[in-house]
Amino acid sequence: MSIESTVAVATQFSNKSYDKFSQDLADVGVLQLKFNKELGIEKAVRLNYNPVLARANFERLTSDNRRQNFRNYELWQIQTALRERNHAAKSSVNYLIDEHGEMRNELFPDEPFSHILERGLAYRKSIGSKELEREYAEYEGWLQVCNVLKHPDTPAGAKFIAISCPGIVADTNYNDNFVDIYEAHDDPVTGKRYITMTRNASKLTYGDYENNAAQLQNGYFDNLEGPIDAWYLRNPIYKNPSVDARSTDELFEQIFGHREGAMGEADFQQLWQQLIPVVLYYINNLCAEEFHPSSLAISWNAVLKKNDLMKTILENTKISKDQQMQNTQLQIPQFYGNLHEEIDWLGRQQIDMVAAACGTSGGFKIEYKDGLAPKNPIQELLSNSVAKFGVEEDNYGSLHFDCPHCRFDNKRDYGKLLTKCKSCGEDVTCGDSKEKTSVTKNMTTASTNEPTN
Repeated sequence: MSIESTVAVATQFSNKSYDKFSQDLADVGVLQLKFNKELGIEKAVRLNYNPVLARANFERLTSDNRRQNFRNYELWQIQTALRERNHAAKSSVNYLIDEHGEMRNELFPDEPFSHILERGLAYRKSIGSKELEREYAEYEGWLQVCNVLKHPDTPAGAKFIAISCPGIVADTNYNDNFVDIYEAHDDPVTGKRYITMTRNASKLTYGDYENNAAQLQNGYFDNLEGPIDAWYLRNPIYKNPSVDARSTDELFEQIFGHREGAMGEADFQQLWQQLIPVVLYYINNLCAEEFHPSSLAISWNAVLKKNDLMKTILENTKISKDQQMQNTQLQIPQFYGNLHEEIDWLGRQQIDMVAAACGTSGGFKIEYKDGLAPKNPIQELLSNSVAKFGVEEDNYGSLHFDCPHCRFDNKRDYGKLLTKCKSCGEDVTCGDSKEKTSVTKNMTTASTNEPTN
């Protein structure tokens, strides 16, 4: 098969593939239902990382070796999710070629990566995604890239540039802006071919991409059809090293340019080192023998909250690079007796919702069905000081909460509760308080024996 004919290969995702994963989808549905019921989730938010899907993937594994590979792969998945949350500038991964010519992610080599993508497509189709054309296009573009770069006639150093723009539909699940550059390599020891994908956060607009794509490949927009975001993903741009010898980094920096405000790789690695104990705790929960939704949600919340706290500290630290990590560690308040206590507190805090590349990066609200507020070591420390009123929590929990109807971030006054969302006006009370016009008023009038409304 020639390179030219291979470029035209784009396998359409079929109903047969969807049927192949029907049992997997059913298993995900059972786990998601249990998770939502225990956490009181009525309307799910599309997340760039869903612990339930990860748990479903784990439960499919039947050997210790595959479970260990899953842990390694999940570390990479979490890194990817946090890179998206922090808008990190750069990341990379290798794809290896097995004895059957299938591409396998180096971190999860137990099954062809095409199966993982197909399973993801089946899941998106099952929940009624509005962006299936884009999602099919990404799959087809990836297949085309791999088929060409693994071909024996393709020279080492050959590249494909895949433009991943923000989605164009309302309430898109794809909010970020990336350029992925794939490069063919030959291992210097074994001679085996592998492919490296390097992702960079881009600063360009759709108009910029239109100009650049037309210059990179003559006639790039000939026969243009369908959504433009899908077109870019379905039509990656091939670069022959004999014609353009620039490296991956040179191509990106000279043609696209890094996005302003993107987190650099050194900063992300510094942040990641601080997060590893909390991430490993979460992975242990994810891979536990029994599925415990609340524990899983709390430990994932803790990863996000620790990330946000450390990011803030790093951003505000103005010291030399060689001392930054040590001093940052010293600045973290040590309110916890052990890692479990830290996870339990971090995981029950308000988690900011952040627009990420493939959905929203966010956590879960933890309901206190036993009526007990979580112990906040900071609040206990400040319990006899006016400073406690500066902490955005009280005996009812966080002063912030998302409206279950419109997702608006409400902030209530210290020691008082709200009955209606400040944005949409819908009822935000729960339980017995639904019949009361004001929970705070009811508590006050009850103490003075005055009738309530």
